[in-house]
Amino acid sequence: MSLKLNPNYFKALRARARIYVGLGLLESAIEDFKASIQHSALNVKDSEELRAELEKTEHIAFKERSQVKDYYKILGPAKLSLIDSHTEPLWLC
Repeated sequence: MSLKLNPNYFKALRARARIYVGLGLLESAIEDFKASIQHSALNVKDSEELRAELEKTEHIAFKERSQVKDYYKILGPAKLSLIDSHTEPLWLC
């Protein structure tokens, strides 16, 4: 609600960024952290904390993007089932 009233309110942007981090929406969190840093220019202490959180979030996002996912392990291999010896094998999920 406060972001609807004042979209430049850095504390609300920071809170939403932290929520995004908790939900695993790291790209959205990075955008909000950057926006909150821009709008907290007068408050040095908060800016430093925001920069630290931004760096940590960017590091986590980089690690997630760089990991190769093995979808065979995630989804499991398709199972081959022979219903009849005269039919072709069916791939089941």
